[in-house]
Amino acid sequence: FRFNQVYIDLSVPKKWRRYIKEGVERWNVAFEAAGYPKESKVVMAILPEDDEFPKDFEAGDVRYSSITWAVDTTTTFAIGPATVDPRSGEILNSDIVFTAGWLRAWTGREVLFDGNGAFQNAIPTSNLRGRADHPGGRCLHSRQVR
Repeated sequence: FRFNQVYIDLSVPKKWRRYIKEGVERWNVAFEAAGYPKESKVVMAILPEDDEFPKDFEAGDVRYSSITWAVDTTTTFAIGPATVDPRSGEILNSDIVFTAGWLRAWTGREVLFDGNGAFQNAIPTSNLRGRADHPGGRCLHSRQVR
């Protein structure tokens, strides 16, 4: 089978990246329950600071499934475009773009930014880790596990 690699884009604030990674990789528990060996680590989230992160990475590149951050303080939305091979129906790539509004929805707290795009207030991370598995699951539709 092929591993599913999800690249966490540089646009995701550094302080949230590890929680997104943990949420994405929580999907390995489901694969273990389906019979995949624990050491296979079917789903891997790659952070920009990881050695495996490609130097030529771009979120729109079909070679990379990614999770990207969009700063929007007034709305909450997420989109999940995918690239599909029309001959086979195989999903080749899946990308997730979500706004900072999801932090507000997931944590129940307002997200305040300063003029430089940095957070002005502390956001609890306990709820974020558990909610980050959703965008990770959306990316799993890419490059079907075989």
